[in-house]
Amino acid sequence: MRTLALLGGTAAFLALFFAAVLLAAGCATADEPDAPAADNEAARNMAALQRIYGAFSTGDTAAIDSVIAPDAVDHQALPGAQGTTNEQLKQFVGMFRAAFPDLRVTVDHQFAAADHVVAVITLRGTHQGDFMGIAPTGRTIEVSGIDVVRFENGMAVEHWGVTNDLEMMQQLGVVPMPEAPPGGAPADTARAGA
Repeated sequence: MRTLALLGGTAAFLALFFAAVLLAAGCATADEPDAPAADNEAARNMAALQRIYGAFSTGDTAAIDSVIAPDAVDHQALPGAQGTTNEQLKQFVGMFRAAFPDLRVTVDHQFAAADHVVAVITLRGTHQGDFMGIAPTGRTIEVSGIDVVRFENGMAVEHWGVTNDLEMMQQLGVVPMPEAPPGGAPADTARAGA
């Protein structure tokens, strides 16, 4: 079984912090002469990323080749995946859609700075088919993720991403949910008042 990438509270905070730093460092202001061009490029790149998420929501992978460069690098590639990034993504969309036919990707927040787009997403779907060796459970998942995508000339050329795989495995019943500490409050809640 595939080794799961786990995203804890500290890692999520750091990912969002560095995304904010990236955005602050690359944002054009209205006083800069290139601001309108940067705004157009940012809007185009955000729309391209939306088309990629659309492939997950509809299963239509035709847009992938039009928005992802053939030599793109995916730093979140599946272990043992074969072929180009585009071929891997199409296979992954097909595998995910077979397991979760009602899958929807919602973009909760999206920001663009220079040639990078950062998106905070939620994946929702019902487990109705085999998923990486896990038989259908009929359970619904709601999993968060963060993507950072670098674009060149309107094409995605590099991707970094984090998805809360532990959360998904817990929702599918494959990994047990943590037990509440004595007193019934979850560990994070108990620390919040300290």
